[in-house]
Amino acid sequence: MLDRFDTPRAMLPFALAAVASLIPLQLVHGELLTLAIFLLFGIGCGGLTSHTSYFTTRYFGVRAVLP
Repeated sequence: MLDRFDTPRAMLPFALAAVASLIPLQLVHGELLTLAIFLLFGIGCGGLTSHTSYFTTRYFGVRAVLP
């Protein structure tokens, strides 16, 4: 996704998925729906994790990542 869009807005759907999954988690009492919410949360966090290394090197340089 980052190879097509060179903007931090490419991360927005993943951040919204992670945050949006936490709100219904407080209201749900069924097991199947809870698993679906955890799946949405995992997809959101997985997308954010993959973008973190890209944006760290983009904004802080490679020296900030290497020891």
